[in-house]
Parts: sequence; structure tokens; C-alpha cells
Amino acid sequence: MKPERSTTSLLQTPSLLAGDEAGTATMNPFVGLRPFESEESLLFFGRREQAIELLQRLHETRFLAVVGSSGCGKSSLVRAGLIPKLKAGFLVEERDLWRFATMKPGDAPLENMAVSLLEAVSVEASKANINELVEAIQGEGAQAILARLQEALGGEDTNLLLLVDQFEDLFRFALRDEDAS
Repeated sequence: MKPERSTTSLLQTPSLLAGDEAGTATMNPFVGLRPFESEESLLFFGRREQAIELLQRLHETRFLAVVGSSGCGKSSLVRAGLIPKLKAGFLVEERDLWRFATMKPGDAPLENMAVSLLEAVSVEASKANINELVEAIQGEGAQAILARLQEALGGEDTNLLLLVDQFEDLFRFALRDEDAS
């Protein structure tokens, strides 16, 4: 009897498995229409220089806007190019820990942002916590995020990256709300 070979979590990802006629699983490096995730960074290649440029710009300005045509790979570049480099310690300077909050604005952008921020710092995303953070943001602005999440972030040693995917939703849903009134 052959000993079983261990498989990595990458091989266990359903979208990465394909079967052949004999029923054995083979690796499929194409994820289809969805973006690559940070766990799939080994499969993401060809955009190394762009990922390095993102690191440099993030270091200089602490803000990035990755813009481009629909489907050109913006999300993959950030998720499988930039984030793994941050996790690996390529941008540490004063702080070497990173937390990541990923959100899509949708039709409730502040609530969606609050949920992603709370989850990123391991605070329960209960309705009460979400509402409290949203009200604080509406009253105090971005400083409310820092004030309320600083302790959960682990003090001064942690960076927080907020990835807003589908940022254009802010404009699409805003226009829809104006049309309704």
C-alpha cells in the first residue's frame, strides 16, 4: 500500500483542481474570471515590477489607487502581488505587522467598511459594534477608525491596509439613490 502524499491547501482549492480521464487531479494555474488571492501568489506571475512599484508608492504616500480597465487584473495585482509582499516583510520600516481589511462598498459602504475593519482586527462584527463604528465615522471622520481600533490593532506596531475593491460602486449606487429621489 502506497503512503498518502500530503497536499497543500493550494491543491485543495476547488478552482485549482482539474480532473483527467483517469480521475487524478492535476494542477490548473488559471483561476478563471475571479481575482487571484494572496494564497495563490505562487501562481500569479508577470507583474513583479508593478507589485514593487505599488510597494514603493505605499511606502511614500501610505495611500494607493490602482485604476484600470475592467478585468485588467487590478484586484489580482493587489491581492496576489502586493499583499504577499507586505506579509513577507518587504515594507516594515517602523511597523512590521500587517492586518488586512477587504471590502466592496455595495449599497451600504460605511456598514461594509465597518464590518471589514472589525473583522480585520478580530473584533466581533455584531450589529451593535457595526452601528457604533458607523456612527463614529459619520461624526468624527477617519480619526474615529483609528481611535476605536488602535487597541485592537495591537498598539503602534501594526499597519492596517484597507482594500476597497469595486470602488466605483460608490458612484454607481450614489447615482441610483439620486435617481430615486
